[in-house]
Amino acid sequence: MLKNLKNQNGQSAMEYVILTALIGIVCLASFQKFGKDIDSKVKEVNKIFSKRTNIKGQ
Repeated sequence: MLKNLKNQNGQSAMEYVILTALIGIVCLASFQKFGKDIDSKVKEVNKIFSKRTNIKGQ
């Protein structure tokens, strides 16, 4: 019984590792896909904000 419980704890830990790795891969893929779009939108907003507040951009 104790051996079976120990084996289940190992399986749970491994499931968390696999799940965390998959979440990381999805995050990296989404940043790679949408990163340029987000960057261009942020620059566009920065440009508009700078014009309206008379602040020179870098």
